[in-house]
Amino acid sequence: SEAEQWPNGRLPRAFENVVIAGDEWVVLDIDTPVLHWLTVEGILEFSREHNTTLHAHSLKVWGSVDMGTESDPIPAGKRAEIVLHGVESDHTVIMTEGMFLVNKVVAVVGNLTAHGTPTARNAWTKLVDTAAAGATTLVVRGDVSGWPAGARVGVSATEYPDPPAATETEVRSIVGAPVYDAAADTTTVRIDAALSHRHFAGDVSGEPGGHWPVARLAAAVVLLGGRSNVVFRSEGDESFHGGGLVIAGSDDGQWIGHGEVSDVDFIGFGKHYFQLPAVSFLF
Repeated sequence: SEAEQWPNGRLPRAFENVVIAGDEWVVLDIDTPVLHWLTVEGILEFSREHNTTLHAHSLKVWGSVDMGTESDPIPAGKRAEIVLHGVESDHTVIMTEGMFLVNKVVAVVGNLTAHGTPTARNAWTKLVDTAAAGATTLVVRGDVSGWPAGARVGVSATEYPDPPAATETEVRSIVGAPVYDAAADTTTVRIDAALSHRHFAGDVSGEPGGHWPVARLAAAVVLLGGRSNVVFRSEGDESFHGGGLVIAGSDDGQWIGHGEVSDVDFIGFGKHYFQLPAVSFLF
């Protein structure tokens, strides 16, 4: 928020290309406008005392970005977020010769640390009983009463029609606070819309004399977002052209890009048409 610590002695403006020079150390304690490219040659540190969001089309990290370290993570009650913007046709990020990283990317050939504080104790669980098509509640294993109302959950597919016209994995939002039953060690989660497909949970008999006479199979139920206070998120058509975190670079066979990431949410990351995952390593 202190203008003098930024390049040019003023706060960055929308769609600017901003460079943090090698001799500069910027502590981010605000929500920025949507920048074009942010190039970090020095140090960019996310405040531990304020909620912060960095909006940009891409980040090029030659120096260091600190979104929490293992010994000093972003503390509970505070949030640090990087939000990437843009579309598939935007300019391609080129870090070095031959390193074409498409766009909407955090490209690290320097150092990135991102360590958050979990906001939910369990990020995933499994169904206790089969959830039929039309169900608006999920009964799951264990205590997930800390999952926040409004958060999205994914329910994995357990049936695969032939031919598979579409995946039967479904995403719904939580309605109200999940209710934990300590005696049964189960939690009931209400969802905002009825399920379109059946999601199985139960015992399946194996072949006589086989390794597993009976196997317990159950759909996974996963909290999508809301798991951590450090977030990498994509704006726009996240279904097909999301963001990406790339740790990359080498010099005479030595890796030069370095990344440490723990207790972090990636939301809307990955690029469908380019077959690029949310996080990748290029050396």
